[in-house]
Amino acid sequence: MRATRLQDAACGRFRSAGPSARRWIARALLVTALAATAPGAVDVPAARADAAAPSPPGAAVAAARAAAKQRRRAPVPTGPDGRFRDNGDGTVTDSLTHLMWEKKSDDGSLHDKDLEIVWWPRGDAMTVTQWLEALNGENKLGFAQHRDWRLPTRNDLLGLVDSTRVDPAVYGAFNDACTPGCDVITCSCTASAFYWSPSPHHTGVAAQPTPDPASGLPRLELTLPPRAWHVHFHTGWVLVADETQSSFRARAVRPAD
Repeated sequence: MRATRLQDAACGRFRSAGPSARRWIARALLVTALAATAPGAVDVPAARADAAAPSPPGAAVAAARAAAKQRRRAPVPTGPDGRFRDNGDGTVTDSLTHLMWEKKSDDGSLHDKDLEIVWWPRGDAMTVTQWLEALNGENKLGFAQHRDWRLPTRNDLLGLVDSTRVDPAVYGAFNDACTPGCDVITCSCTASAFYWSPSPHHTGVAAQPTPDPASGLPRLELTLPPRAWHVHFHTGWVLVADETQSSFRARAVRPAD
């Protein structure tokens, strides 16, 4: 019996222990003896007793920290159900890039997917600057109550391209329930067309043979018009366009809170 073995071991320690230790061992022997002689007493194997013993608090804390660290390292799920969240206010948040995107509609509004804007003033067309000013001043508080909307860079736009889709090549969060007349709350649209980015493309500069009459210095003139990168969402092409002559769609973006 395990109780008998414990008693024998305790007796050996009792003979070699000091006065205070002897008192402690005597109490332990008494408790063991009472447990062994109690009705229905059962000898519990050491392995079972060890398994039933609770883990020390330090082990629980270490396990919790390890689990939290593993969660932080876990990859962010892709696709509209995991990576993107519709905020219910006309915006979508990307948990991978931590950007908040303007949703596009099909209602003829400032957010309409077919609204084209120009970079340089040309006729009655709305310019990029005017569009952003209108967006940041919408309803006096700014679109979705934010006033820091901007044009996305080329890399920002490429983050919306889903290479498994075409026409448009975007994740489902940006092409959902798009029907005529729908607004940014009830749908999410993307035109299979060019979208502006402010990312500049190299423009050639050359010195002209005739000096500037005011300063006498050689004149520097552009050999090519200013150009910028843009993305076509039919398949996700990245191309370069002349800023002075092009008219494209735009989708605004801002940092997610």
